[in-house]
Amino acid sequence: MNIKSALEYKLKWWATSIGTFYAVMILAAVVASIALGIAVDNGAVATSFATETTSNFMSISFVMAFIMLTSIKGDMNLFLQNGLSRKTSFVVTITAICVMSAMVIVVETVLGLVGLHLLDQNPVGLFLSSGDMSLALIFVTNIHITLGGYVVGAAYYRLTKIQNFVVFLAVPAVLALTAAVFIPMITPDNPILDAVATVIAVVYMQGNGLWFSVLCISGLCALTALLSWLILRKAPLKQNLGT
Repeated sequence: MNIKSALEYKLKWWATSIGTFYAVMILAAVVASIALGIAVDNGAVATSFATETTSNFMSISFVMAFIMLTSIKGDMNLFLQNGLSRKTSFVVTITAICVMSAMVIVVETVLGLVGLHLLDQNPVGLFLSSGDMSLALIFVTNIHITLGGYVVGAAYYRLTKIQNFVVFLAVPAVLALTAAVFIPMITPDNPILDAVATVIAVVYMQGNGLWFSVLCISGLCALTALLSWLILRKAPLKQNLGT
């Protein structure tokens, strides 16, 4: 197996999974739009439905992240057993993430144009109705979220069966403890929450301009990819689950 065949395999597998997600989303949206159109003569509810689904790109980003999280073991076994190095496997994965992120933008833009042309609305909440968010920002955000799934999956891949069990128990406990500590801190004038909100606004919400956000998220993508590589570069090949 060479880089080209590995990349083709990865993209084909991803396209099938994401295509299934789109098919379900489109079918549900069309059925809902038809039902709402029949129920409401003036179309107000249908228009509201279309407006409320403008975060669809976030849904597909988290689907891609979940795919990455669950596919690392199979990919590592397949690629390493077929003669690819860990470095080549990593390059193939990062390339596939970038290509699929670009393809998602193209697909959703086309679907959005079709929806706007045929129905005079966007029934699946696609990129064309996502306000001031540019394609560049959506592209890097999608990669960032997907890489988040990759680094979490890489960390789990390195854990033993016992370590996985400990993490499985510890994560809910840590989340509950964090909620217990921080929920009482949610007040209008809390300086810590104000600082967090400011950082989020600057990095993700174009607080200092569109291209500053794109640059910041691109930097986070690079750091996340580097962390994934550091975790996987000496990872042992796992033949069985839980080893």
